[in-house]
Amino acid sequence: MSDSSRYHTASISPALSARIDVLMEELGYSPSYDVFVQEACLEKVCGEERMLRGLREATANDNEKKHGPTLVEKTKMVLRRAGARQPLRS
Repeated sequence: MSDSSRYHTASISPALSARIDVLMEELGYSPSYDVFVQEACLEKVCGEERMLRGLREATANDNEKKHGPTLVEKTKMVLRRAGARQPLRS
């Protein structure tokens, strides 16, 4: 796929396409078929990203419980206790 094009093509089976047509008709969905499919894809991508974030957070929490804080986290805790100023973030 070329990065210069604005859109990319995906194949949808005739059976899935027919189901989308029925849904669009029953829901009275007025935008185009393409818009419906784009919104469905976006919803799926967002859901998968949320799931991955949850897995990463759970893994990070499990690792922290098993291994305790990392060296960087320990250093930050020591500096906070010593009253060191936090560096400004750009």
